[in-house]
Amino acid sequence: MILRSTAADGSQEIVGFAGINLGFAAQTDRGLMVPSVRNADKLSARELDAEIRRLTAVVRSSGYPRARGGHRADGPERNGLSAVIG
Repeated sequence: MILRSTAADGSQEIVGFAGINLGFAAQTDRGLMVPSVRNADKLSARELDAEIRRLTAVVRSSGYPRARGGHRADGPERNGLSAVIG
């Protein structure tokens, strides 16, 4: 089994990735926000849970910058954030 990889379009080559970033949806007063946990593959289950909880609290705080139209925003965490506004 090969993990953290994909097949390149139209070829027989397998392209590997250096790490896994995990995006998840968090409902906020400003709409649905999608923070990203960087290098999630290097975290234990407890560390991943703690980071998801921490980032959820950050995006729900009023001080976090709002991305518009699904664009990426750089907040105090410099973690990348998307917003789904609809």
